[in-house]
Amino acid sequence: NPIDAVEGIKTTTYPNPFIQTIHFQFSKPVDDSISILVFDVLGRLVYEQNKKAVNEILSVDLSGLPRSEYLIRLNTANLNYYTKIIKQ
Repeated sequence: NPIDAVEGIKTTTYPNPFIQTIHFQFSKPVDDSISILVFDVLGRLVYEQNKKAVNEILSVDLSGLPRSEYLIRLNTANLNYYTKIIKQ
């Protein structure tokens, strides 16, 4: 059941605020490629990538983005995670 899988994966975001790279640690392995979408405060898509987590950790280098607050969405068939991140 995909709903159970979504609810069963806890995600920890660190460090937040971050300077260059932000990490997402999952409580369970995520085998699928993860769609990473980053939106600015006006809702514009400013970064997009597909990447696999390594040892339950997904690391995203956002050094090219200016200092600001962003909304990030991580998405797979079994995961749909949103959170606010702050770049220093």
